[in-house]
Amino acid sequence: IAPAWVQSASPADVEECKIPDPRPASEKQLSRGQRDGDIIGRDNVGFPASDLGVLPKVDEANIIFAKVAFEDAPPSSSIPDGYLKEQAQKMTDLGLHWSQGKFNYKFQVVDGWVEVPVNHSDYPVSPGDDEEHSPEAYERASANMKKIADLVGENLPDSLDFDAADLIVVYWTPNITDFEMSVTWLAGDLTTPIGKKDIAFMSGSKFLTTDSGPGLTAERKREYTWTWLAHDFLHLQGLNEHAPGNGWSTSIGGGAWPSRTGRSAVMSAWENFLMNWFDDSQVHCIKASGLEGQEQVILTPLEVFGGERKIVVIPTVDYKALVIESRRPIGISDTLPSSFEGLLVYEIDTNSVHVDHGPNKCTNSRENTKWAYYLLPDGKKEASDCNNPEPYFMRPGDTLTHSGLRIELVHSASQADYIAVRPAGLAGLSPASEGNPLNISPSNTFFQTLAGNRKHLNNSHCGCCGCAFLGGVQ
Repeated sequence: IAPAWVQSASPADVEECKIPDPRPASEKQLSRGQRDGDIIGRDNVGFPASDLGVLPKVDEANIIFAKVAFEDAPPSSSIPDGYLKEQAQKMTDLGLHWSQGKFNYKFQVVDGWVEVPVNHSDYPVSPGDDEEHSPEAYERASANMKKIADLVGENLPDSLDFDAADLIVVYWTPNITDFEMSVTWLAGDLTTPIGKKDIAFMSGSKFLTTDSGPGLTAERKREYTWTWLAHDFLHLQGLNEHAPGNGWSTSIGGGAWPSRTGRSAVMSAWENFLMNWFDDSQVHCIKASGLEGQEQVILTPLEVFGGERKIVVIPTVDYKALVIESRRPIGISDTLPSSFEGLLVYEIDTNSVHVDHGPNKCTNSRENTKWAYYLLPDGKKEASDCNNPEPYFMRPGDTLTHSGLRIELVHSASQADYIAVRPAGLAGLSPASEGNPLNISPSNTFFQTLAGNRKHLNNSHCGCCGCAFLGGVQ
């Protein structure tokens, strides 16, 4: 039986929970993955939201979407008519859900195939075969990316509204072989049938249309093109993503593609808050230092549109906070297992070191430096597969003790979780382990190891996972 609770007002003003990004201005200017000595750039995860994205965060983004082929990589019958419209509609619906109707991804979908009259093999995009992935290889790749973007742009129909467009997105024919990295150009000055325009260009690599093992075939990827768009569009809007639980199926920020546990297309509650897509009244802000009694919150799952409360934020120390979100395997998370429901709690650190992809196979491990980590409920242990998120979901009766606080999931209804937050001492419990601190200093040896595990330099993005190369700005 649900508790007879009435939703209380947030005990602290929402501004108290807008944890700032304290990094110096010089560091904030570094692109995600770009290096300056021992410093590695990331998009900000603290307030205010970054203004460096190429796509807007308010009102509307206008996107040209086209299927493209070449003389040596002709159109493929495996991509049916209407495919792009279907994927675009899913993305539009998703954006309206995330933003609660405040933002729209508007598409100009090109009918048929755009056939570029050149051989794509004359413009290879590769990180190089050498172990060090030399700067020269990336310089060559970047130059070819601009040439490809211009060739596609000038062969698009002149009936498109290029003046309104913010971005051109291309879905390559499955017959391409020489685009080993995602072909992306963000610096504008793009050739179109009506002249040069300040439009960004994004596409995938051959990874998008080829088999990557039994769990991620080309056919299955085609079903999830919209999730690739969702992941990379949020990058282009200035979000860092890739935490908490990088690679996990729990949110779109964890990765673009489904895992063996399905794929949730929700944004993490923190990044949705950062985008200002929640109403201030939907944020329940609790200052840990001022909490003396029990705070009761009724939280609406992220998969449900709207709701009185969508997120609980608890600032703790320095630039850290605990974040609580409610989840259900329904709607845009309906491919998740039925056991993936309840609460997820994670710790964010807006002053953290962050590397998208690390060498440790357990992606929520603090050995992988991230801006956020999921927290285990009291008494729970990781699954035998450390990348299985199931143990991290709080269910009715579960508690989680951290930072001197005890969080309890008192009751779950179909579209609401009833949560109690109190000082740990009030419950007579021994504080659970606080976990390792997030301020892990980078070591040259560690990041040299990373270079061999991820093909990136100056913010280029790995072709292995299909994410966009985001280093087009020179």
